Amino acid sequence: MNNQATEKLFTSGYILACIGNLLLFFGFYILMPVLPLYLIETFELSKSMVGITLACYTLAALFIRPFTAFFADLFDRKPLYLIAYFFFVAVFITYPLVATVGLFLLMRILHGLAFGAVTTTGSTLIVDIMPASRRGEGLGYFGMANNVAMAI
Repeated sequence: MNNQATEKLFTSGYILACIGNLLLFFGFYILMPVLPLYLIETFELSKSMVGITLACYTLAALFIRPFTAFFADLFDRKPLYLIAYFFFVAVFITYPLVATVGLFLLMRILHGLAFGAVTTTGSTLIVDIMPASRRGEGLGYFGMANNVAMAI
C-alpha cells in the first residue's frame, strides 16, 4: 500500500497553520496598496521618502531571517512562531496611532522584523507538522495561502 495515502496531511494543526499563513499574508497585502497613499496624505512625504519607508520593512525582514532560522533550530518552533505572529499583529494594530514620520519608520522596521520572523518560523513549523512523505504537497498548499491572500 502507498505510504502517502495512509499518512494524513490535513490535520487540525496543519489546517490552522495554513489559515494563519493566509491571514498573515492577507494583512500584508491589504496594507501594501494603501500605505504609500497614507504616507503621502498624512505625513506629506515625497515619493522617494515613501520608497525608503517601505523598503525598511523588506530590509528588516531580510536581516532577521538568518537569526530566526538559527533560533528555530535551537528552540521549540511553535512558541517562537506564536510570539512572532503576536508581535506582527501588535505592530500592525499600532499604525493608526503613529503621529510622526520617525516613529512610523521605526514601526515599519519592527513590522518587517516581525514579518521575517513569523514567515521563517512558520515555514519551519509547517514542516514539523506534516508527514515527511507528503512534504512537497503540504508545502505547496501552505505556500498557496500566500497567493490566495493576494487574490482576495
